[in-house]
Amino acid sequence: MLARSSRDAGALAPLSAAALSSAFALAILTLIRVGSTADWLVTRLDAGGDPTRWATNEALWRVPLLVLFATIAGLIVAWRLRRHDAFAAQFTLVSILLLHGFGWVAAGRLLF
Repeated sequence: MLARSSRDAGALAPLSAAALSSAFALAILTLIRVGSTADWLVTRLDAGGDPTRWATNEALWRVPLLVLFATIAGLIVAWRLRRHDAFAAQFTLVSILLLHGFGWVAAGRLLF
C-alpha cells in the first residue's frame, strides 16, 4: 500500500474552493450582464463565418450552468478518488479549472 501524504490531501480544499468560487462568479457576471446584451445572439458560425444558429439572450445561462454542473460532478469524482489516488483527485480538479477557463472565455466573448 502506498503511503499518503497530508500535503496531497491538503491540496484538494484550495482547488475545490477555487472551482466553486469561479462557478459562482461566472453566474454573478452572467446575472449582471445578461440584460445588456442583444435580444438575439449568434451561437454558431459556419466555416465561411455566416451565422447558422441563433438564440435568445437567455441562452447565455447555459455557460454558467454547464460549468456549475461539471464542477459538482468533478468534485464528487475527486472526493471519491482522494482515498485511492491523491494525484488523480488533484488532476480531476485541475481539469475542472481548465473547463472554467473555457467557460470564462465563452462568457467574455458572449457577454461583452
